[in-house]
Amino acid sequence: MILLLEDDLKTAAQIKEALGEELVVCDKVQDFLHRINEKPQLAIIDFDLRETDGLMVYRKLREQAPYLKTIMLSGSNNIPLAVSATRMGVADFLRKPLELAAFKAAVQTQLKAIVAPGPTLSAEVGGEWLNGTSEKLQHFLADFQSALTSNQDLGLAAERGINLGLLARTLHKHGPSGKRKFVEFNLAAFSRDTLESHFWATLQELLLSREEASLPEQQELAGTLYFEGWEAIPDHFKNSLLEFLKKRPAMAGLMKDVRVIVAAGQEIAGFGRLVVPPLRERKEDLPLIVAAEVRRLARDPVYLSPRVMEFFAYYDFPGNYEELRVILECALRNHPRDLKLSSFLLNAGQLVQAQFKQAMAGQSYELKSVRERFESELLTYVVQSAGGDTSQAARFLDLPRTALLERLKTLGIKTED
Repeated sequence: MILLLEDDLKTAAQIKEALGEELVVCDKVQDFLHRINEKPQLAIIDFDLRETDGLMVYRKLREQAPYLKTIMLSGSNNIPLAVSATRMGVADFLRKPLELAAFKAAVQTQLKAIVAPGPTLSAEVGGEWLNGTSEKLQHFLADFQSALTSNQDLGLAAERGINLGLLARTLHKHGPSGKRKFVEFNLAAFSRDTLESHFWATLQELLLSREEASLPEQQELAGTLYFEGWEAIPDHFKNSLLEFLKKRPAMAGLMKDVRVIVAAGQEIAGFGRLVVPPLRERKEDLPLIVAAEVRRLARDPVYLSPRVMEFFAYYDFPGNYEELRVILECALRNHPRDLKLSSFLLNAGQLVQAQFKQAMAGQSYELKSVRERFESELLTYVVQSAGGDTSQAARFLDLPRTALLERLKTLGIKTED
């Protein structure tokens, strides 16, 4: 869907004819901002609105969808306006009256740049986690694409197993500052008071550059600053750094064009935000993620038991993508061709969590029946994983063997003993 804010009927009809059914036209700002929640692929805003000016609307749009790609239209040949819009993050600025062929080409250029999950992006950001078709993943990819075309400062967040440094490098490489250098700082290394002065000296040397620098010299200047270890530094250090970065637009030289990306769990005032969805929020993608990880780890075809995927579906993966990788690596090391649930080195806590969720899923039980069903499924699994050896199963559960045998008999679970 392409969303257009246009209160001139003639221009709206012209754009509708050029773009067809995929275009949704709004003539009121409130309606336009409300439709942003429907996740359009592209927004088009006319600067020359009767209600307000387009840049004011774009500022509000960025609060709702900071990464949505936007084309702005204007009837004036105002170069400073076009420059201001581009610096704010507008992807393209076109003059009215529109030349339809050029306009359609500009729209197609923006739409074609949308990154879909595939070998190139997966290789760049280092992740089999990009496989899948879930709504959560599609929203992330749309946000990621918008961040590629913007020069807005950005906060990155993800749980374990995601290399945020590679994400930041990809954003730099394909962004407006991609021809200049990517500079990475580990703030944790400067967390001691005695080292802060060294940090400031290094940062200023990088950023206070000459505006008249030649093209080769400019390519050696900083284009993106990437900061890790944000949570490791004290609050006064964070505040000083943010104050320094806020002053960039008033600074001489190329400092104002440097993009800042910070790996931070919390939101940072004035920064956009890109959050990688955790594994537990996109369980429908698990089969494709697991298949991709197995292909990466195994040389030969591997049989994966449906019972394994059933367990994964009910397990919350507190260690996120990293935990999934470790579980699969350990299992494939000992069972390179045939993965059953018993192939995985799972502890009692992991089993208890998944089995309990499965016992409760979509059904209503009295507390006694819930406990008995859960206990029966758990003990059956443990005994089967031990190859029927109740002594080994008892040691795993930290129970006397006689107590385990008595409970198995009460629950009607047959054993070889």
